Amino acid sequence: MGGGYALWAQGLAQEAAGDRGGALACYEAAAAHLRAARIEVLAWRVDAEAARMQGDPVRAAASVTYYEARGWHGRAAAARRAFPGLQAAPLPTRRPPAPGLHLRALGHPQVQGPPPRPVRGRQARTLLGALLGARLAGDPELEQLALADLLYPAQTEGRAVGALHQLVHRLRDTLGPGLIVRTPGGYLLGEQVQTDAETFVVSGDLSLWQGPYLGAADEPLPDALASALHRAVTEALPAQAALAAQASEWLLAADPYSRPALVLALRAQAAAGRPQRLARLYAQARARMAEVGDELPAHWEALLGPAPGPEPET
Repeated sequence: MGGGYALWAQGLAQEAAGDRGGALACYEAAAAHLRAARIEVLAWRVDAEAARMQGDPVRAAASVTYYEARGWHGRAAAARRAFPGLQAAPLPTRRPPAPGLHLRALGHPQVQGPPPRPVRGRQARTLLGALLGARLAGDPELEQLALADLLYPAQTEGRAVGALHQLVHRLRDTLGPGLIVRTPGGYLLGEQVQTDAETFVVSGDLSLWQGPYLGAADEPLPDALASALHRAVTEALPAQAALAAQASEWLLAADPYSRPALVLALRAQAAAGRPQRLARLYAQARARMAEVGDELPAHWEALLGPAPGPEPET
């Protein structure tokens, strides 16, 4: 894959210097290297460059077909810019975009069916969690290099980007072509993707939580989701104490050094009538906090103080 990237870059440099023949040879070699490495998503992109230089609309149409069959219209645009009005070649393998997808993130992650399709692999969960967090923060697009560094910090930039492309390609194939969308600068969740996390932020319905965020107890929560969960647990006490107690533990696990999260978890356990669980949570928290120099009182009652009463009437 590194050879394919280097040849592609060399071709761009030679084309900029006016060496069209040398550039075309580099593009052809880059496409061959990328296909040998099974990086089809990039090989078709280099094909579009070669087609542009050759003035070959048939070859360009094949590239357009490959991308549009997978819903990657931004990639197809590169060939279309060189050949205005270009139509994709009809192929029997063309797949229409999914009409809608529902991503469950509040529990073991999956794209709901029928049948449900689980999100497999830590890197897949991290990628979808990052894109979902960006959407919740109101800035849904994440830059390609930032994602590559997040997912593959030990690899070179070229290898990390290639691995990211492969991961996105796999997720589109297994979970739905519209799940992740390529943008000029990076990636975002598709517009048709609905998520239980966004529904929860609006509704505060704790029953939407079927497990820890993205199925991992230590997965950090996006700020908007953490705030909504803290508020929902607080408002659920004492009427829905059992539900609130479980949700409060997921909130604490995601931010284990947060005193507000600890206090809320202890109050929820007390309201649910779980003294043994409360004592165990507090003992674990005391040990954990002591490791970072934050000494908690010997007894949890000293940390909680009096329970908050009802709001005064006005």
